[in-house]
Amino acid sequence: MTYDFYITSLIVVLVPGTGVVYTISNGLFRGRVASSVAAFGCTLGILPHILTSLLGISVLLNVNEVIFQLFKLVALCICFI
Repeated sequence: MTYDFYITSLIVVLVPGTGVVYTISNGLFRGRVASSVAAFGCTLGILPHILTSLLGISVLLNVNEVIFQLFKLVALCICFI
């Protein structure tokens, strides 16, 4: 690996993501409780991605487009229940 890779990786790790910016701004403008709720909500948003990776579903969804569309449809139906 080259130095360019290491420098780019360091920059990506050091720059805060949108969830961090959202949580900090809620903390600054709305207080500690709002910041905690924002952090909890951002964490909840990550959980489906972690779950699909752990179960190996992400590979299946990446390989087969029909299964991916079916998975999206089921997730959409669950959201509206």
